[in-house]
Formats: sequence, structure tokens, C-alpha cells
Amino acid sequence: MGQEQDLKEKLKLALDETRMSIMGVQILVGFQLQAVVQESFATLPLPSKFCIGGALILMVLTVGLLISPAAQHRLVEGGDASARMVGLTSRLMEVALFAFAVGVALDVYVATERAIDATWAIALGTVAFVVALVLWYAFALLYPGRAKQGKTMGTEKEETPLSTKIDYMLTEGRVVLPGAQALLGFQLIAVLTKPFEQLPPALKVIHVVGLGMLALSIMLLLAPAAFHRLAFNGDDAPPVHSVGSVLVTAALAALAIGLGAAVAVAIGALTGQVDIGGTAGLVISVVLFGLWYAWPLASRASRERRTK
Repeated sequence: MGQEQDLKEKLKLALDETRMSIMGVQILVGFQLQAVVQESFATLPLPSKFCIGGALILMVLTVGLLISPAAQHRLVEGGDASARMVGLTSRLMEVALFAFAVGVALDVYVATERAIDATWAIALGTVAFVVALVLWYAFALLYPGRAKQGKTMGTEKEETPLSTKIDYMLTEGRVVLPGAQALLGFQLIAVLTKPFEQLPPALKVIHVVGLGMLALSIMLLLAPAAFHRLAFNGDDAPPVHSVGSVLVTAALAALAIGLGAAVAVAIGALTGQVDIGGTAGLVISVVLFGLWYAWPLASRASRERRTK
């Protein structure tokens, strides 16, 4: 099997591994969002409340990092397999898993403090963080047969068959879709809780905006599969890739706004300050737009200048 096939397989595996990582992260984002609208949240000690807020921010940033390869692949590579994409996906996962490890440790602290006491919470939260670092970093980086990664950060790019491009596009949609669906479910349940009724009207409006954006994101993510099936009966055709790429890319904008709105409501409820919540949500949305749009578009513009 030649080098060309190896590169395509490496990218497919990288996307699949990103999909594995993000599913658990998005479920935990939903947990953080649900926590702040539970009746018992008000009885938590201040450190636990801030741990929940910190974990939420870290989990959302983890989501942003893990979705970044899909945005880069759509906007920079045009769906082609490239060594840059394989290497970039690996680097982004390295950073994302560290943020995820810290978020998990904070969640363990909150749960243990509630169930036992603060001393055990600190101990078990630390253990969770260390175990995550060992399993996700130390074991891999110190493994004797570890492969060198220098070559995967090169500029090699190859024309990719249409069927493979469509497969990549649908895989990238599947990276985002399950988490968006879970988040929408958590957000819908939140409106049925008593603490939600006590939120300031501004936060309720922001929550509804977030619901709408999450629903729109899901509709956009499902649209490529519907287009592929209903317009072309599942056959490969250039419009499937081009239209699907536009839809998946547009879905990220709706998701960025939806996540920002969710963070705004959660932080606003946690602090009791609408302004603080709104600022936090705006910052999150700006960061996600930067990761998913500004960075890829800047990379594409830089590449185009170099090739002129």
C-alpha cells in the first residue's frame, strides 16, 4: 500500500479519534449546564460553584479545540487529505485533552465534596487529574515504540477522490452532531426546573436564543445526509461535497452562538450577575469563531499568498 493511501487512512483515523474524544466532553458540558439550574446548586460551597463554572469553560474550550480540525479541513484544505491536517489534528488533541483532564478533575472535586467532604474531594480530584495525564500523555509519549511525528507536519497535500471527500465531510458532521443534540436536550430540560423560573428575564431570553441556535446547528448538520440521500440516492456527486461542506461550516457558527448563550446563562446564574454572564458568553463565542473561522481563513490566505 502506497504513501498516498496511508495519508488518507491517517486522516480518517485522526477524525474518528477526535469524534471519540468529543462525545464524552459534550455530555459533560451538558452536566455543567444542568448543575446551575438544580435546586441544590444554591447550597453548594463557593469553591464548588466556581469549580463548576471553571469546568464548564474548560469543557467548552475543549469542544472548540476538537472541532477545529473539521473547520481547518473544510476551509483550508477543501476536503483534501494532507500531512498538515494529520499533524494539526494531533496537536489540537494534545491541548484539548489537557483542558479536558483539568475539567474532569474539577467535576470529581464537586461530586466528592458533595458526597463526602472537601479533603477527600481535593485528593480524588488530584488523582483523577494525574491518572488522566498518565493515560493520555505519559503512556503515549514514553512508549518505547512511539513513532516520530515530524513528517506529519509537512506541506504535502494530495488530490483526494470524491468518495473520500464526502466520507470526510460526513465524518466531520458526525463529530459535532451527537454533542449538539445532547446539549439541546439538556437545555430543553433546564426550562422545567424551579431555579430557571427565578432567573432574570434577560438570561431567559439568552437561553431561548441559545436553544434556537443549537436547533439550527442540528438541522444544518443533518442536511448533508438528507441532501446526499434524497437528491442523489446516496451516489457520489460533486454537489454532495460542496453543498455539504457549506452546511457543516455554517453549522459551526450556530453552534458557537448556542454555546456562548449557554455559558452566558450558566455563569450569569452562578454569579447572580447578568453582565458577567453575558460577557463570559460573548468571550466564548468570539474564541470559538476565532478557532473555527478566523484561524482557518487566515491560514488559507497565508497559503494563497505563498503560492502566488
